[in-house]
Amino acid sequence: MIYIDVDTAVTVPVNIMPLMDDSDFITREVAITYNHGGMDLVWNFITSAGVITQTVVTPTTAGVYDWTHIGDGMYKIEIPASGGGSINNDAEGVGYFTGICTGVLAWRGPDIVFRAAALNDALIDGGDSLDVNVTAVSGDTTAADNLELDYDGTGYVKANSTIGTTTTNTDMVAAAPTAANIRTEIDSNSTQLAAIVADTNELQTDDIPTTLATLATSASIAALNNVAATDIVSAGPITTSSGAVSSVTTVGTTTTNTDMRGTDNAALASALATVDTNVDAILVDTGTTIPTSISALNNVAATDIVSAGAITTLSGAVVNVDLVDVCTTNTDMRGTDGANTTVPDNAGIAAVQAKTDNLPTDPADQSLVIAATDAIVSAVATVDSNVDAILVDTGTTLPAQITALNNVSVSDVLTTQMTEAYAADGAAPTLAESLFLIQQVLTEFGIVGTTLTAKKLDGSTSAATFTLDDADTPTSLTRAS
Repeated sequence: MIYIDVDTAVTVPVNIMPLMDDSDFITREVAITYNHGGMDLVWNFITSAGVITQTVVTPTTAGVYDWTHIGDGMYKIEIPASGGGSINNDAEGVGYFTGICTGVLAWRGPDIVFRAAALNDALIDGGDSLDVNVTAVSGDTTAADNLELDYDGTGYVKANSTIGTTTTNTDMVAAAPTAANIRTEIDSNSTQLAAIVADTNELQTDDIPTTLATLATSASIAALNNVAATDIVSAGPITTSSGAVSSVTTVGTTTTNTDMRGTDNAALASALATVDTNVDAILVDTGTTIPTSISALNNVAATDIVSAGAITTLSGAVVNVDLVDVCTTNTDMRGTDGANTTVPDNAGIAAVQAKTDNLPTDPADQSLVIAATDAIVSAVATVDSNVDAILVDTGTTLPAQITALNNVSVSDVLTTQMTEAYAADGAAPTLAESLFLIQQVLTEFGIVGTTLTAKKLDGSTSAATFTLDDADTPTSLTRAS
């Protein structure tokens, strides 16, 4: 496998092994020219999408497909980036040559991978980082262009932004406050804070104690004790000789009660319940609500004083305010007035973030990329070792074996002893099996009746048996075993 930069003029190998003579299969063809007889060179190419094409290429000597002998039967050819009559290096994919010509065995070239130069720079040529060119974000090339405009160069470059700037601000403070405005606001807030403090002091020292004192006066208590008789008996008071009712004289059983009022005490119960409810409310106010309100007044937040937001200080309270120049035109701040009508591609930005989250946290430490490329380098090294072994086999081992086969002499065939063997009855024999059977039938056999037995070389072991058509005057025989 060879990796080549795409979209550039290149020179690539035509064959993966030396071109060999088609008569002896061993002689290397080192003089094949671009216009050699019977030349038929085909470029086989597979795109990354799986489209397979075959294109006939006519080699040249001073053109765009120049054919050159590298050495030892290895050849190369030029492929232009564009403008070629048949093939060009203008697409990513994998390609290889196949070819034939007169007097030469058919050949095949190595697989050649055409891919972006940045990949070869990073994975083969030793680049420090993998160059990634984002041409689209979530399939949107415009989103990628906008990101480039906003962040082109080193860091953020405001001048390249397509988002725009705020020229008219209607939602925030219309104009930057002057020092006098700030002073007035602080003074106004101080006055209001002083009034709040005075009111809370009055609640603590005057209003609440006064109310409690009023409730505790003898007159208030007497009012509760001086419930009128009419509040108890609606038809009129209970008349006594003098003072309170001290005793009641027992009278006979009343069978019909039309004068007494058994349910008039409901008015008193209602009045007492109202008083009890009011007293409970007062206890809640004095024990919980009022202390909470006072605590809240003591913890007035900065945002409660300045309506536009808290006054931020480095430490402590605001001691004084330095005068600053008045900002009359605001072009650098970003408002929400809708001056920018382009809706950000939040989904695209999220997709970019999802990819960048998988990148190493320290760009200088390319541990993840190195781990990935180490695996690729290891695999390439394995392939390289296998190719080296193949080259040894095809360049040395196989030629030597073919040479040994081609150098067999007549004496090697005729003077070498054969291994004794006999074919089974009805089986096709080898040359050696035929010769042994013919020899032994002629030189080592015995006849008993109509059976002829041929012996093996040891003169005793049966090699085969035959049946004669007559024991005395046979005219034919048939192999029996």
